[in-house]
Amino acid sequence: MKRKTVLAALAALMMSTSMMAQTKAVKVESPIVSEKDFVWYTEQKEAWKAETQQNPQNETAWLNYYHAAHYMGWWGTNSDSIVREVMNEMKQAIPDSYTYNFCAYRAVVSGHSDEKDGDRYAEAALAKLPDDMQFFDYDQWVCYLAMKGCEDRMKQMAKRYFDSGFYSENVLRYNYNELAGMDEGGIYIANGDAAIIPKWLIQEGMNVHKDKTIICVSFLTVKEYREWL
Repeated sequence: MKRKTVLAALAALMMSTSMMAQTKAVKVESPIVSEKDFVWYTEQKEAWKAETQQNPQNETAWLNYYHAAHYMGWWGTNSDSIVREVMNEMKQAIPDSYTYNFCAYRAVVSGHSDEKDGDRYAEAALAKLPDDMQFFDYDQWVCYLAMKGCEDRMKQMAKRYFDSGFYSENVLRYNYNELAGMDEGGIYIANGDAAIIPKWLIQEGMNVHKDKTIICVSFLTVKEYREWL
């Protein structure tokens, strides 16, 4: 009886390992866009890791590998060591790429790196912007450029983001109504990307309500942002 139990356990383990090995690598999006469970992100991390091993220069594979590791942490799991491992592997394979510098900057701001200043990674990535940026690229760079007080560059990025069509139309409509309800020359003070970013997109993408000043509270700790305001 004991032998049958052991054999059954081994069979189950082999089946589980086989299923994970056969998991198809699919695009890993933010849980905000498409929420999955912890097991799904774990399987995708392994699937995309296999893709990076087959083609170490595949930036798409590295980006999805990073995202899967990063979003595992959304379920209360400490993904710090996992993300660090991914970043070390990526640094060896594509150190001068947009993807590596983009992920390296995100690792710094999310606390998955020992480095404190991620500006060099941000600027290296911004110098190599791809044509097919996604919403998380735009979110990252609009906020970075605003925080650093780079007014002209932020406005250009916000317009490009608006023109991309990635941002939720419903959220844009809501934020447009908020701006329309303000007095001329009003000041909007808030925190969080859902309250701030769409208003910048409306101002630059539609060229309206530019008399209003949008202030992000969390950025006030940054000297360059305060000087811009």
